[in-house]
Amino acid sequence: MAESAIQSFDAAGVRAEVADAIQTYLADRYGRLWPLCPEHDNGLHAVAQEGEALWWCRAKNHPGSRILPA
Repeated sequence: MAESAIQSFDAAGVRAEVADAIQTYLADRYGRLWPLCPEHDNGLHAVAQEGEALWWCRAKNHPGSRILPA
């Protein structure tokens, strides 16, 4: 697995990048995508949008849920 540095400068961007890295790690390690959109059963993608970190459904272009700070 390739390592990379955090590119974002705001909290939402950092949360989205960390969530994306964790998602990639889990997919590589266990061969399954998580989390899934409850409406469409496809993988959600971590994004930062308007100051929020979100899991986003690209299939139907809607938010899945917020990525909360620890």
